[in-house]
Amino acid sequence: MAKSSKKSVRWSPGAVCVRSMATENEHNFEVSVAALNVDWTNRKPPINVERNFLAKFKSLTLDTLAAPNFVSVSEISGKHFPKKLHAELADRGYGLTWSKPAYDWLATYAHGWAQMPNSDEIVSNVGKYVGKLLVNDSGNCTVLHLSVHLPSKIRKQLAWNALVQFVDEAPSKYELDGIIVAGDFNTSANEIQRYLSMATAIPHGTVTTEENGQDDNIAFSDYFTTKSFTVHKAENSFKHHPIHATLTAER
Repeated sequence: MAKSSKKSVRWSPGAVCVRSMATENEHNFEVSVAALNVDWTNRKPPINVERNFLAKFKSLTLDTLAAPNFVSVSEISGKHFPKKLHAELADRGYGLTWSKPAYDWLATYAHGWAQMPNSDEIVSNVGKYVGKLLVNDSGNCTVLHLSVHLPSKIRKQLAWNALVQFVDEAPSKYELDGIIVAGDFNTSANEIQRYLSMATAIPHGTVTTEENGQDDNIAFSDYFTTKSFTVHKAENSFKHHPIHATLTAER
């Protein structure tokens, strides 16, 4: 059962803002969220060299994206790479969830949050997502954080059905304050709205890839509002541009 003292959780594409260690005063809270598709199927030189890839991931996460509270990563490649990326962030206290649902290595990284005691990591081969239930350092806020890489064609509808069902049922299944779903949705903001009946923080028409696609997004509970978002188009190491958003909530 959801906590009766908490507002019911809904979600919409953008980023998530929940009670956070990032910025807070008596009523307002901010949290930063980023998503990266790192192109294992078509990785550019010199990033296709492991040491260069690891160094670029670290500089993107800690410098370009300013060490977000939540990071979703897709197309990592290889079961050892998520852990190697995690090692690059170890001095910032990031935790890791990773798996390979069907065809793609996915990971979530978070700092200032720990896995909820006695909870399992979440993996869906059908829905193409991985994640976990996280509790902040103060122990007063719980978030479901998922990374996704949804199909563009084959089994697309099955994947969306699985994701939407899981997210819709999560507030009654878990005691949640918020939900984060981020990554490569392989579709536009308008289509995300059609599936989820929610608004977007990264607006329809915003290009997130070098090929003028609108594939990448971040999703968040409608308890929150977007303070800012950035598509880092000047960062051209990968064919997908890194995306980042800061959200504000008021209790």
